[in-house]
Amino acid sequence: MTLDEARILFEHNDWANIKLVEMLSKVFGEETDLQSTDDPRISALHKTTVHILAGMAFWRTRVFPDARTEKIVSGDCPSPLDIGFAFRAESARFWSLFDSFEKDDSLLELIRFNDFDNDPHALRLDRILTHLSTHTIYHRGQITGMLISMDRKEAVESTDILYYFKERFL
Repeated sequence: MTLDEARILFEHNDWANIKLVEMLSKVFGEETDLQSTDDPRISALHKTTVHILAGMAFWRTRVFPDARTEKIVSGDCPSPLDIGFAFRAESARFWSLFDSFEKDDSLLELIRFNDFDNDPHALRLDRILTHLSTHTIYHRGQITGMLISMDRKEAVESTDILYYFKERFL
């Protein structure tokens, strides 16, 4: 993977996360508190969305240990508006660090970290970035499925990378 290829993956990620927020806003309204619901479908949708965001912050702090952040929890982002602000803020933090890489070889750096059980691991940076990109794609797909199962197909927009390419490059 090159820095340009990684950049495209994460530009797509930013674009798709904003599309996700737009879908949630269409269905629920920008300021609706999605975590204070008795509907388990909405609760699952909200938790999955915040999980995407928390995963982005978590891996950023593993890759850049000096870039500490507080743990992101559901209560930090109850509404689509709050989620959108949080995605944009996390994206800005990511890009300020990503832009510090000067050459493709930077992506071959071995990142050492401990898992939740405190077991040590090491992965190359390019593999971590690939994981992070596919992780967000996977969970956005789950959320799309949840919206469709809630009969809200009209709000669903594709976040597939081909649509990103079409919008950005054609």
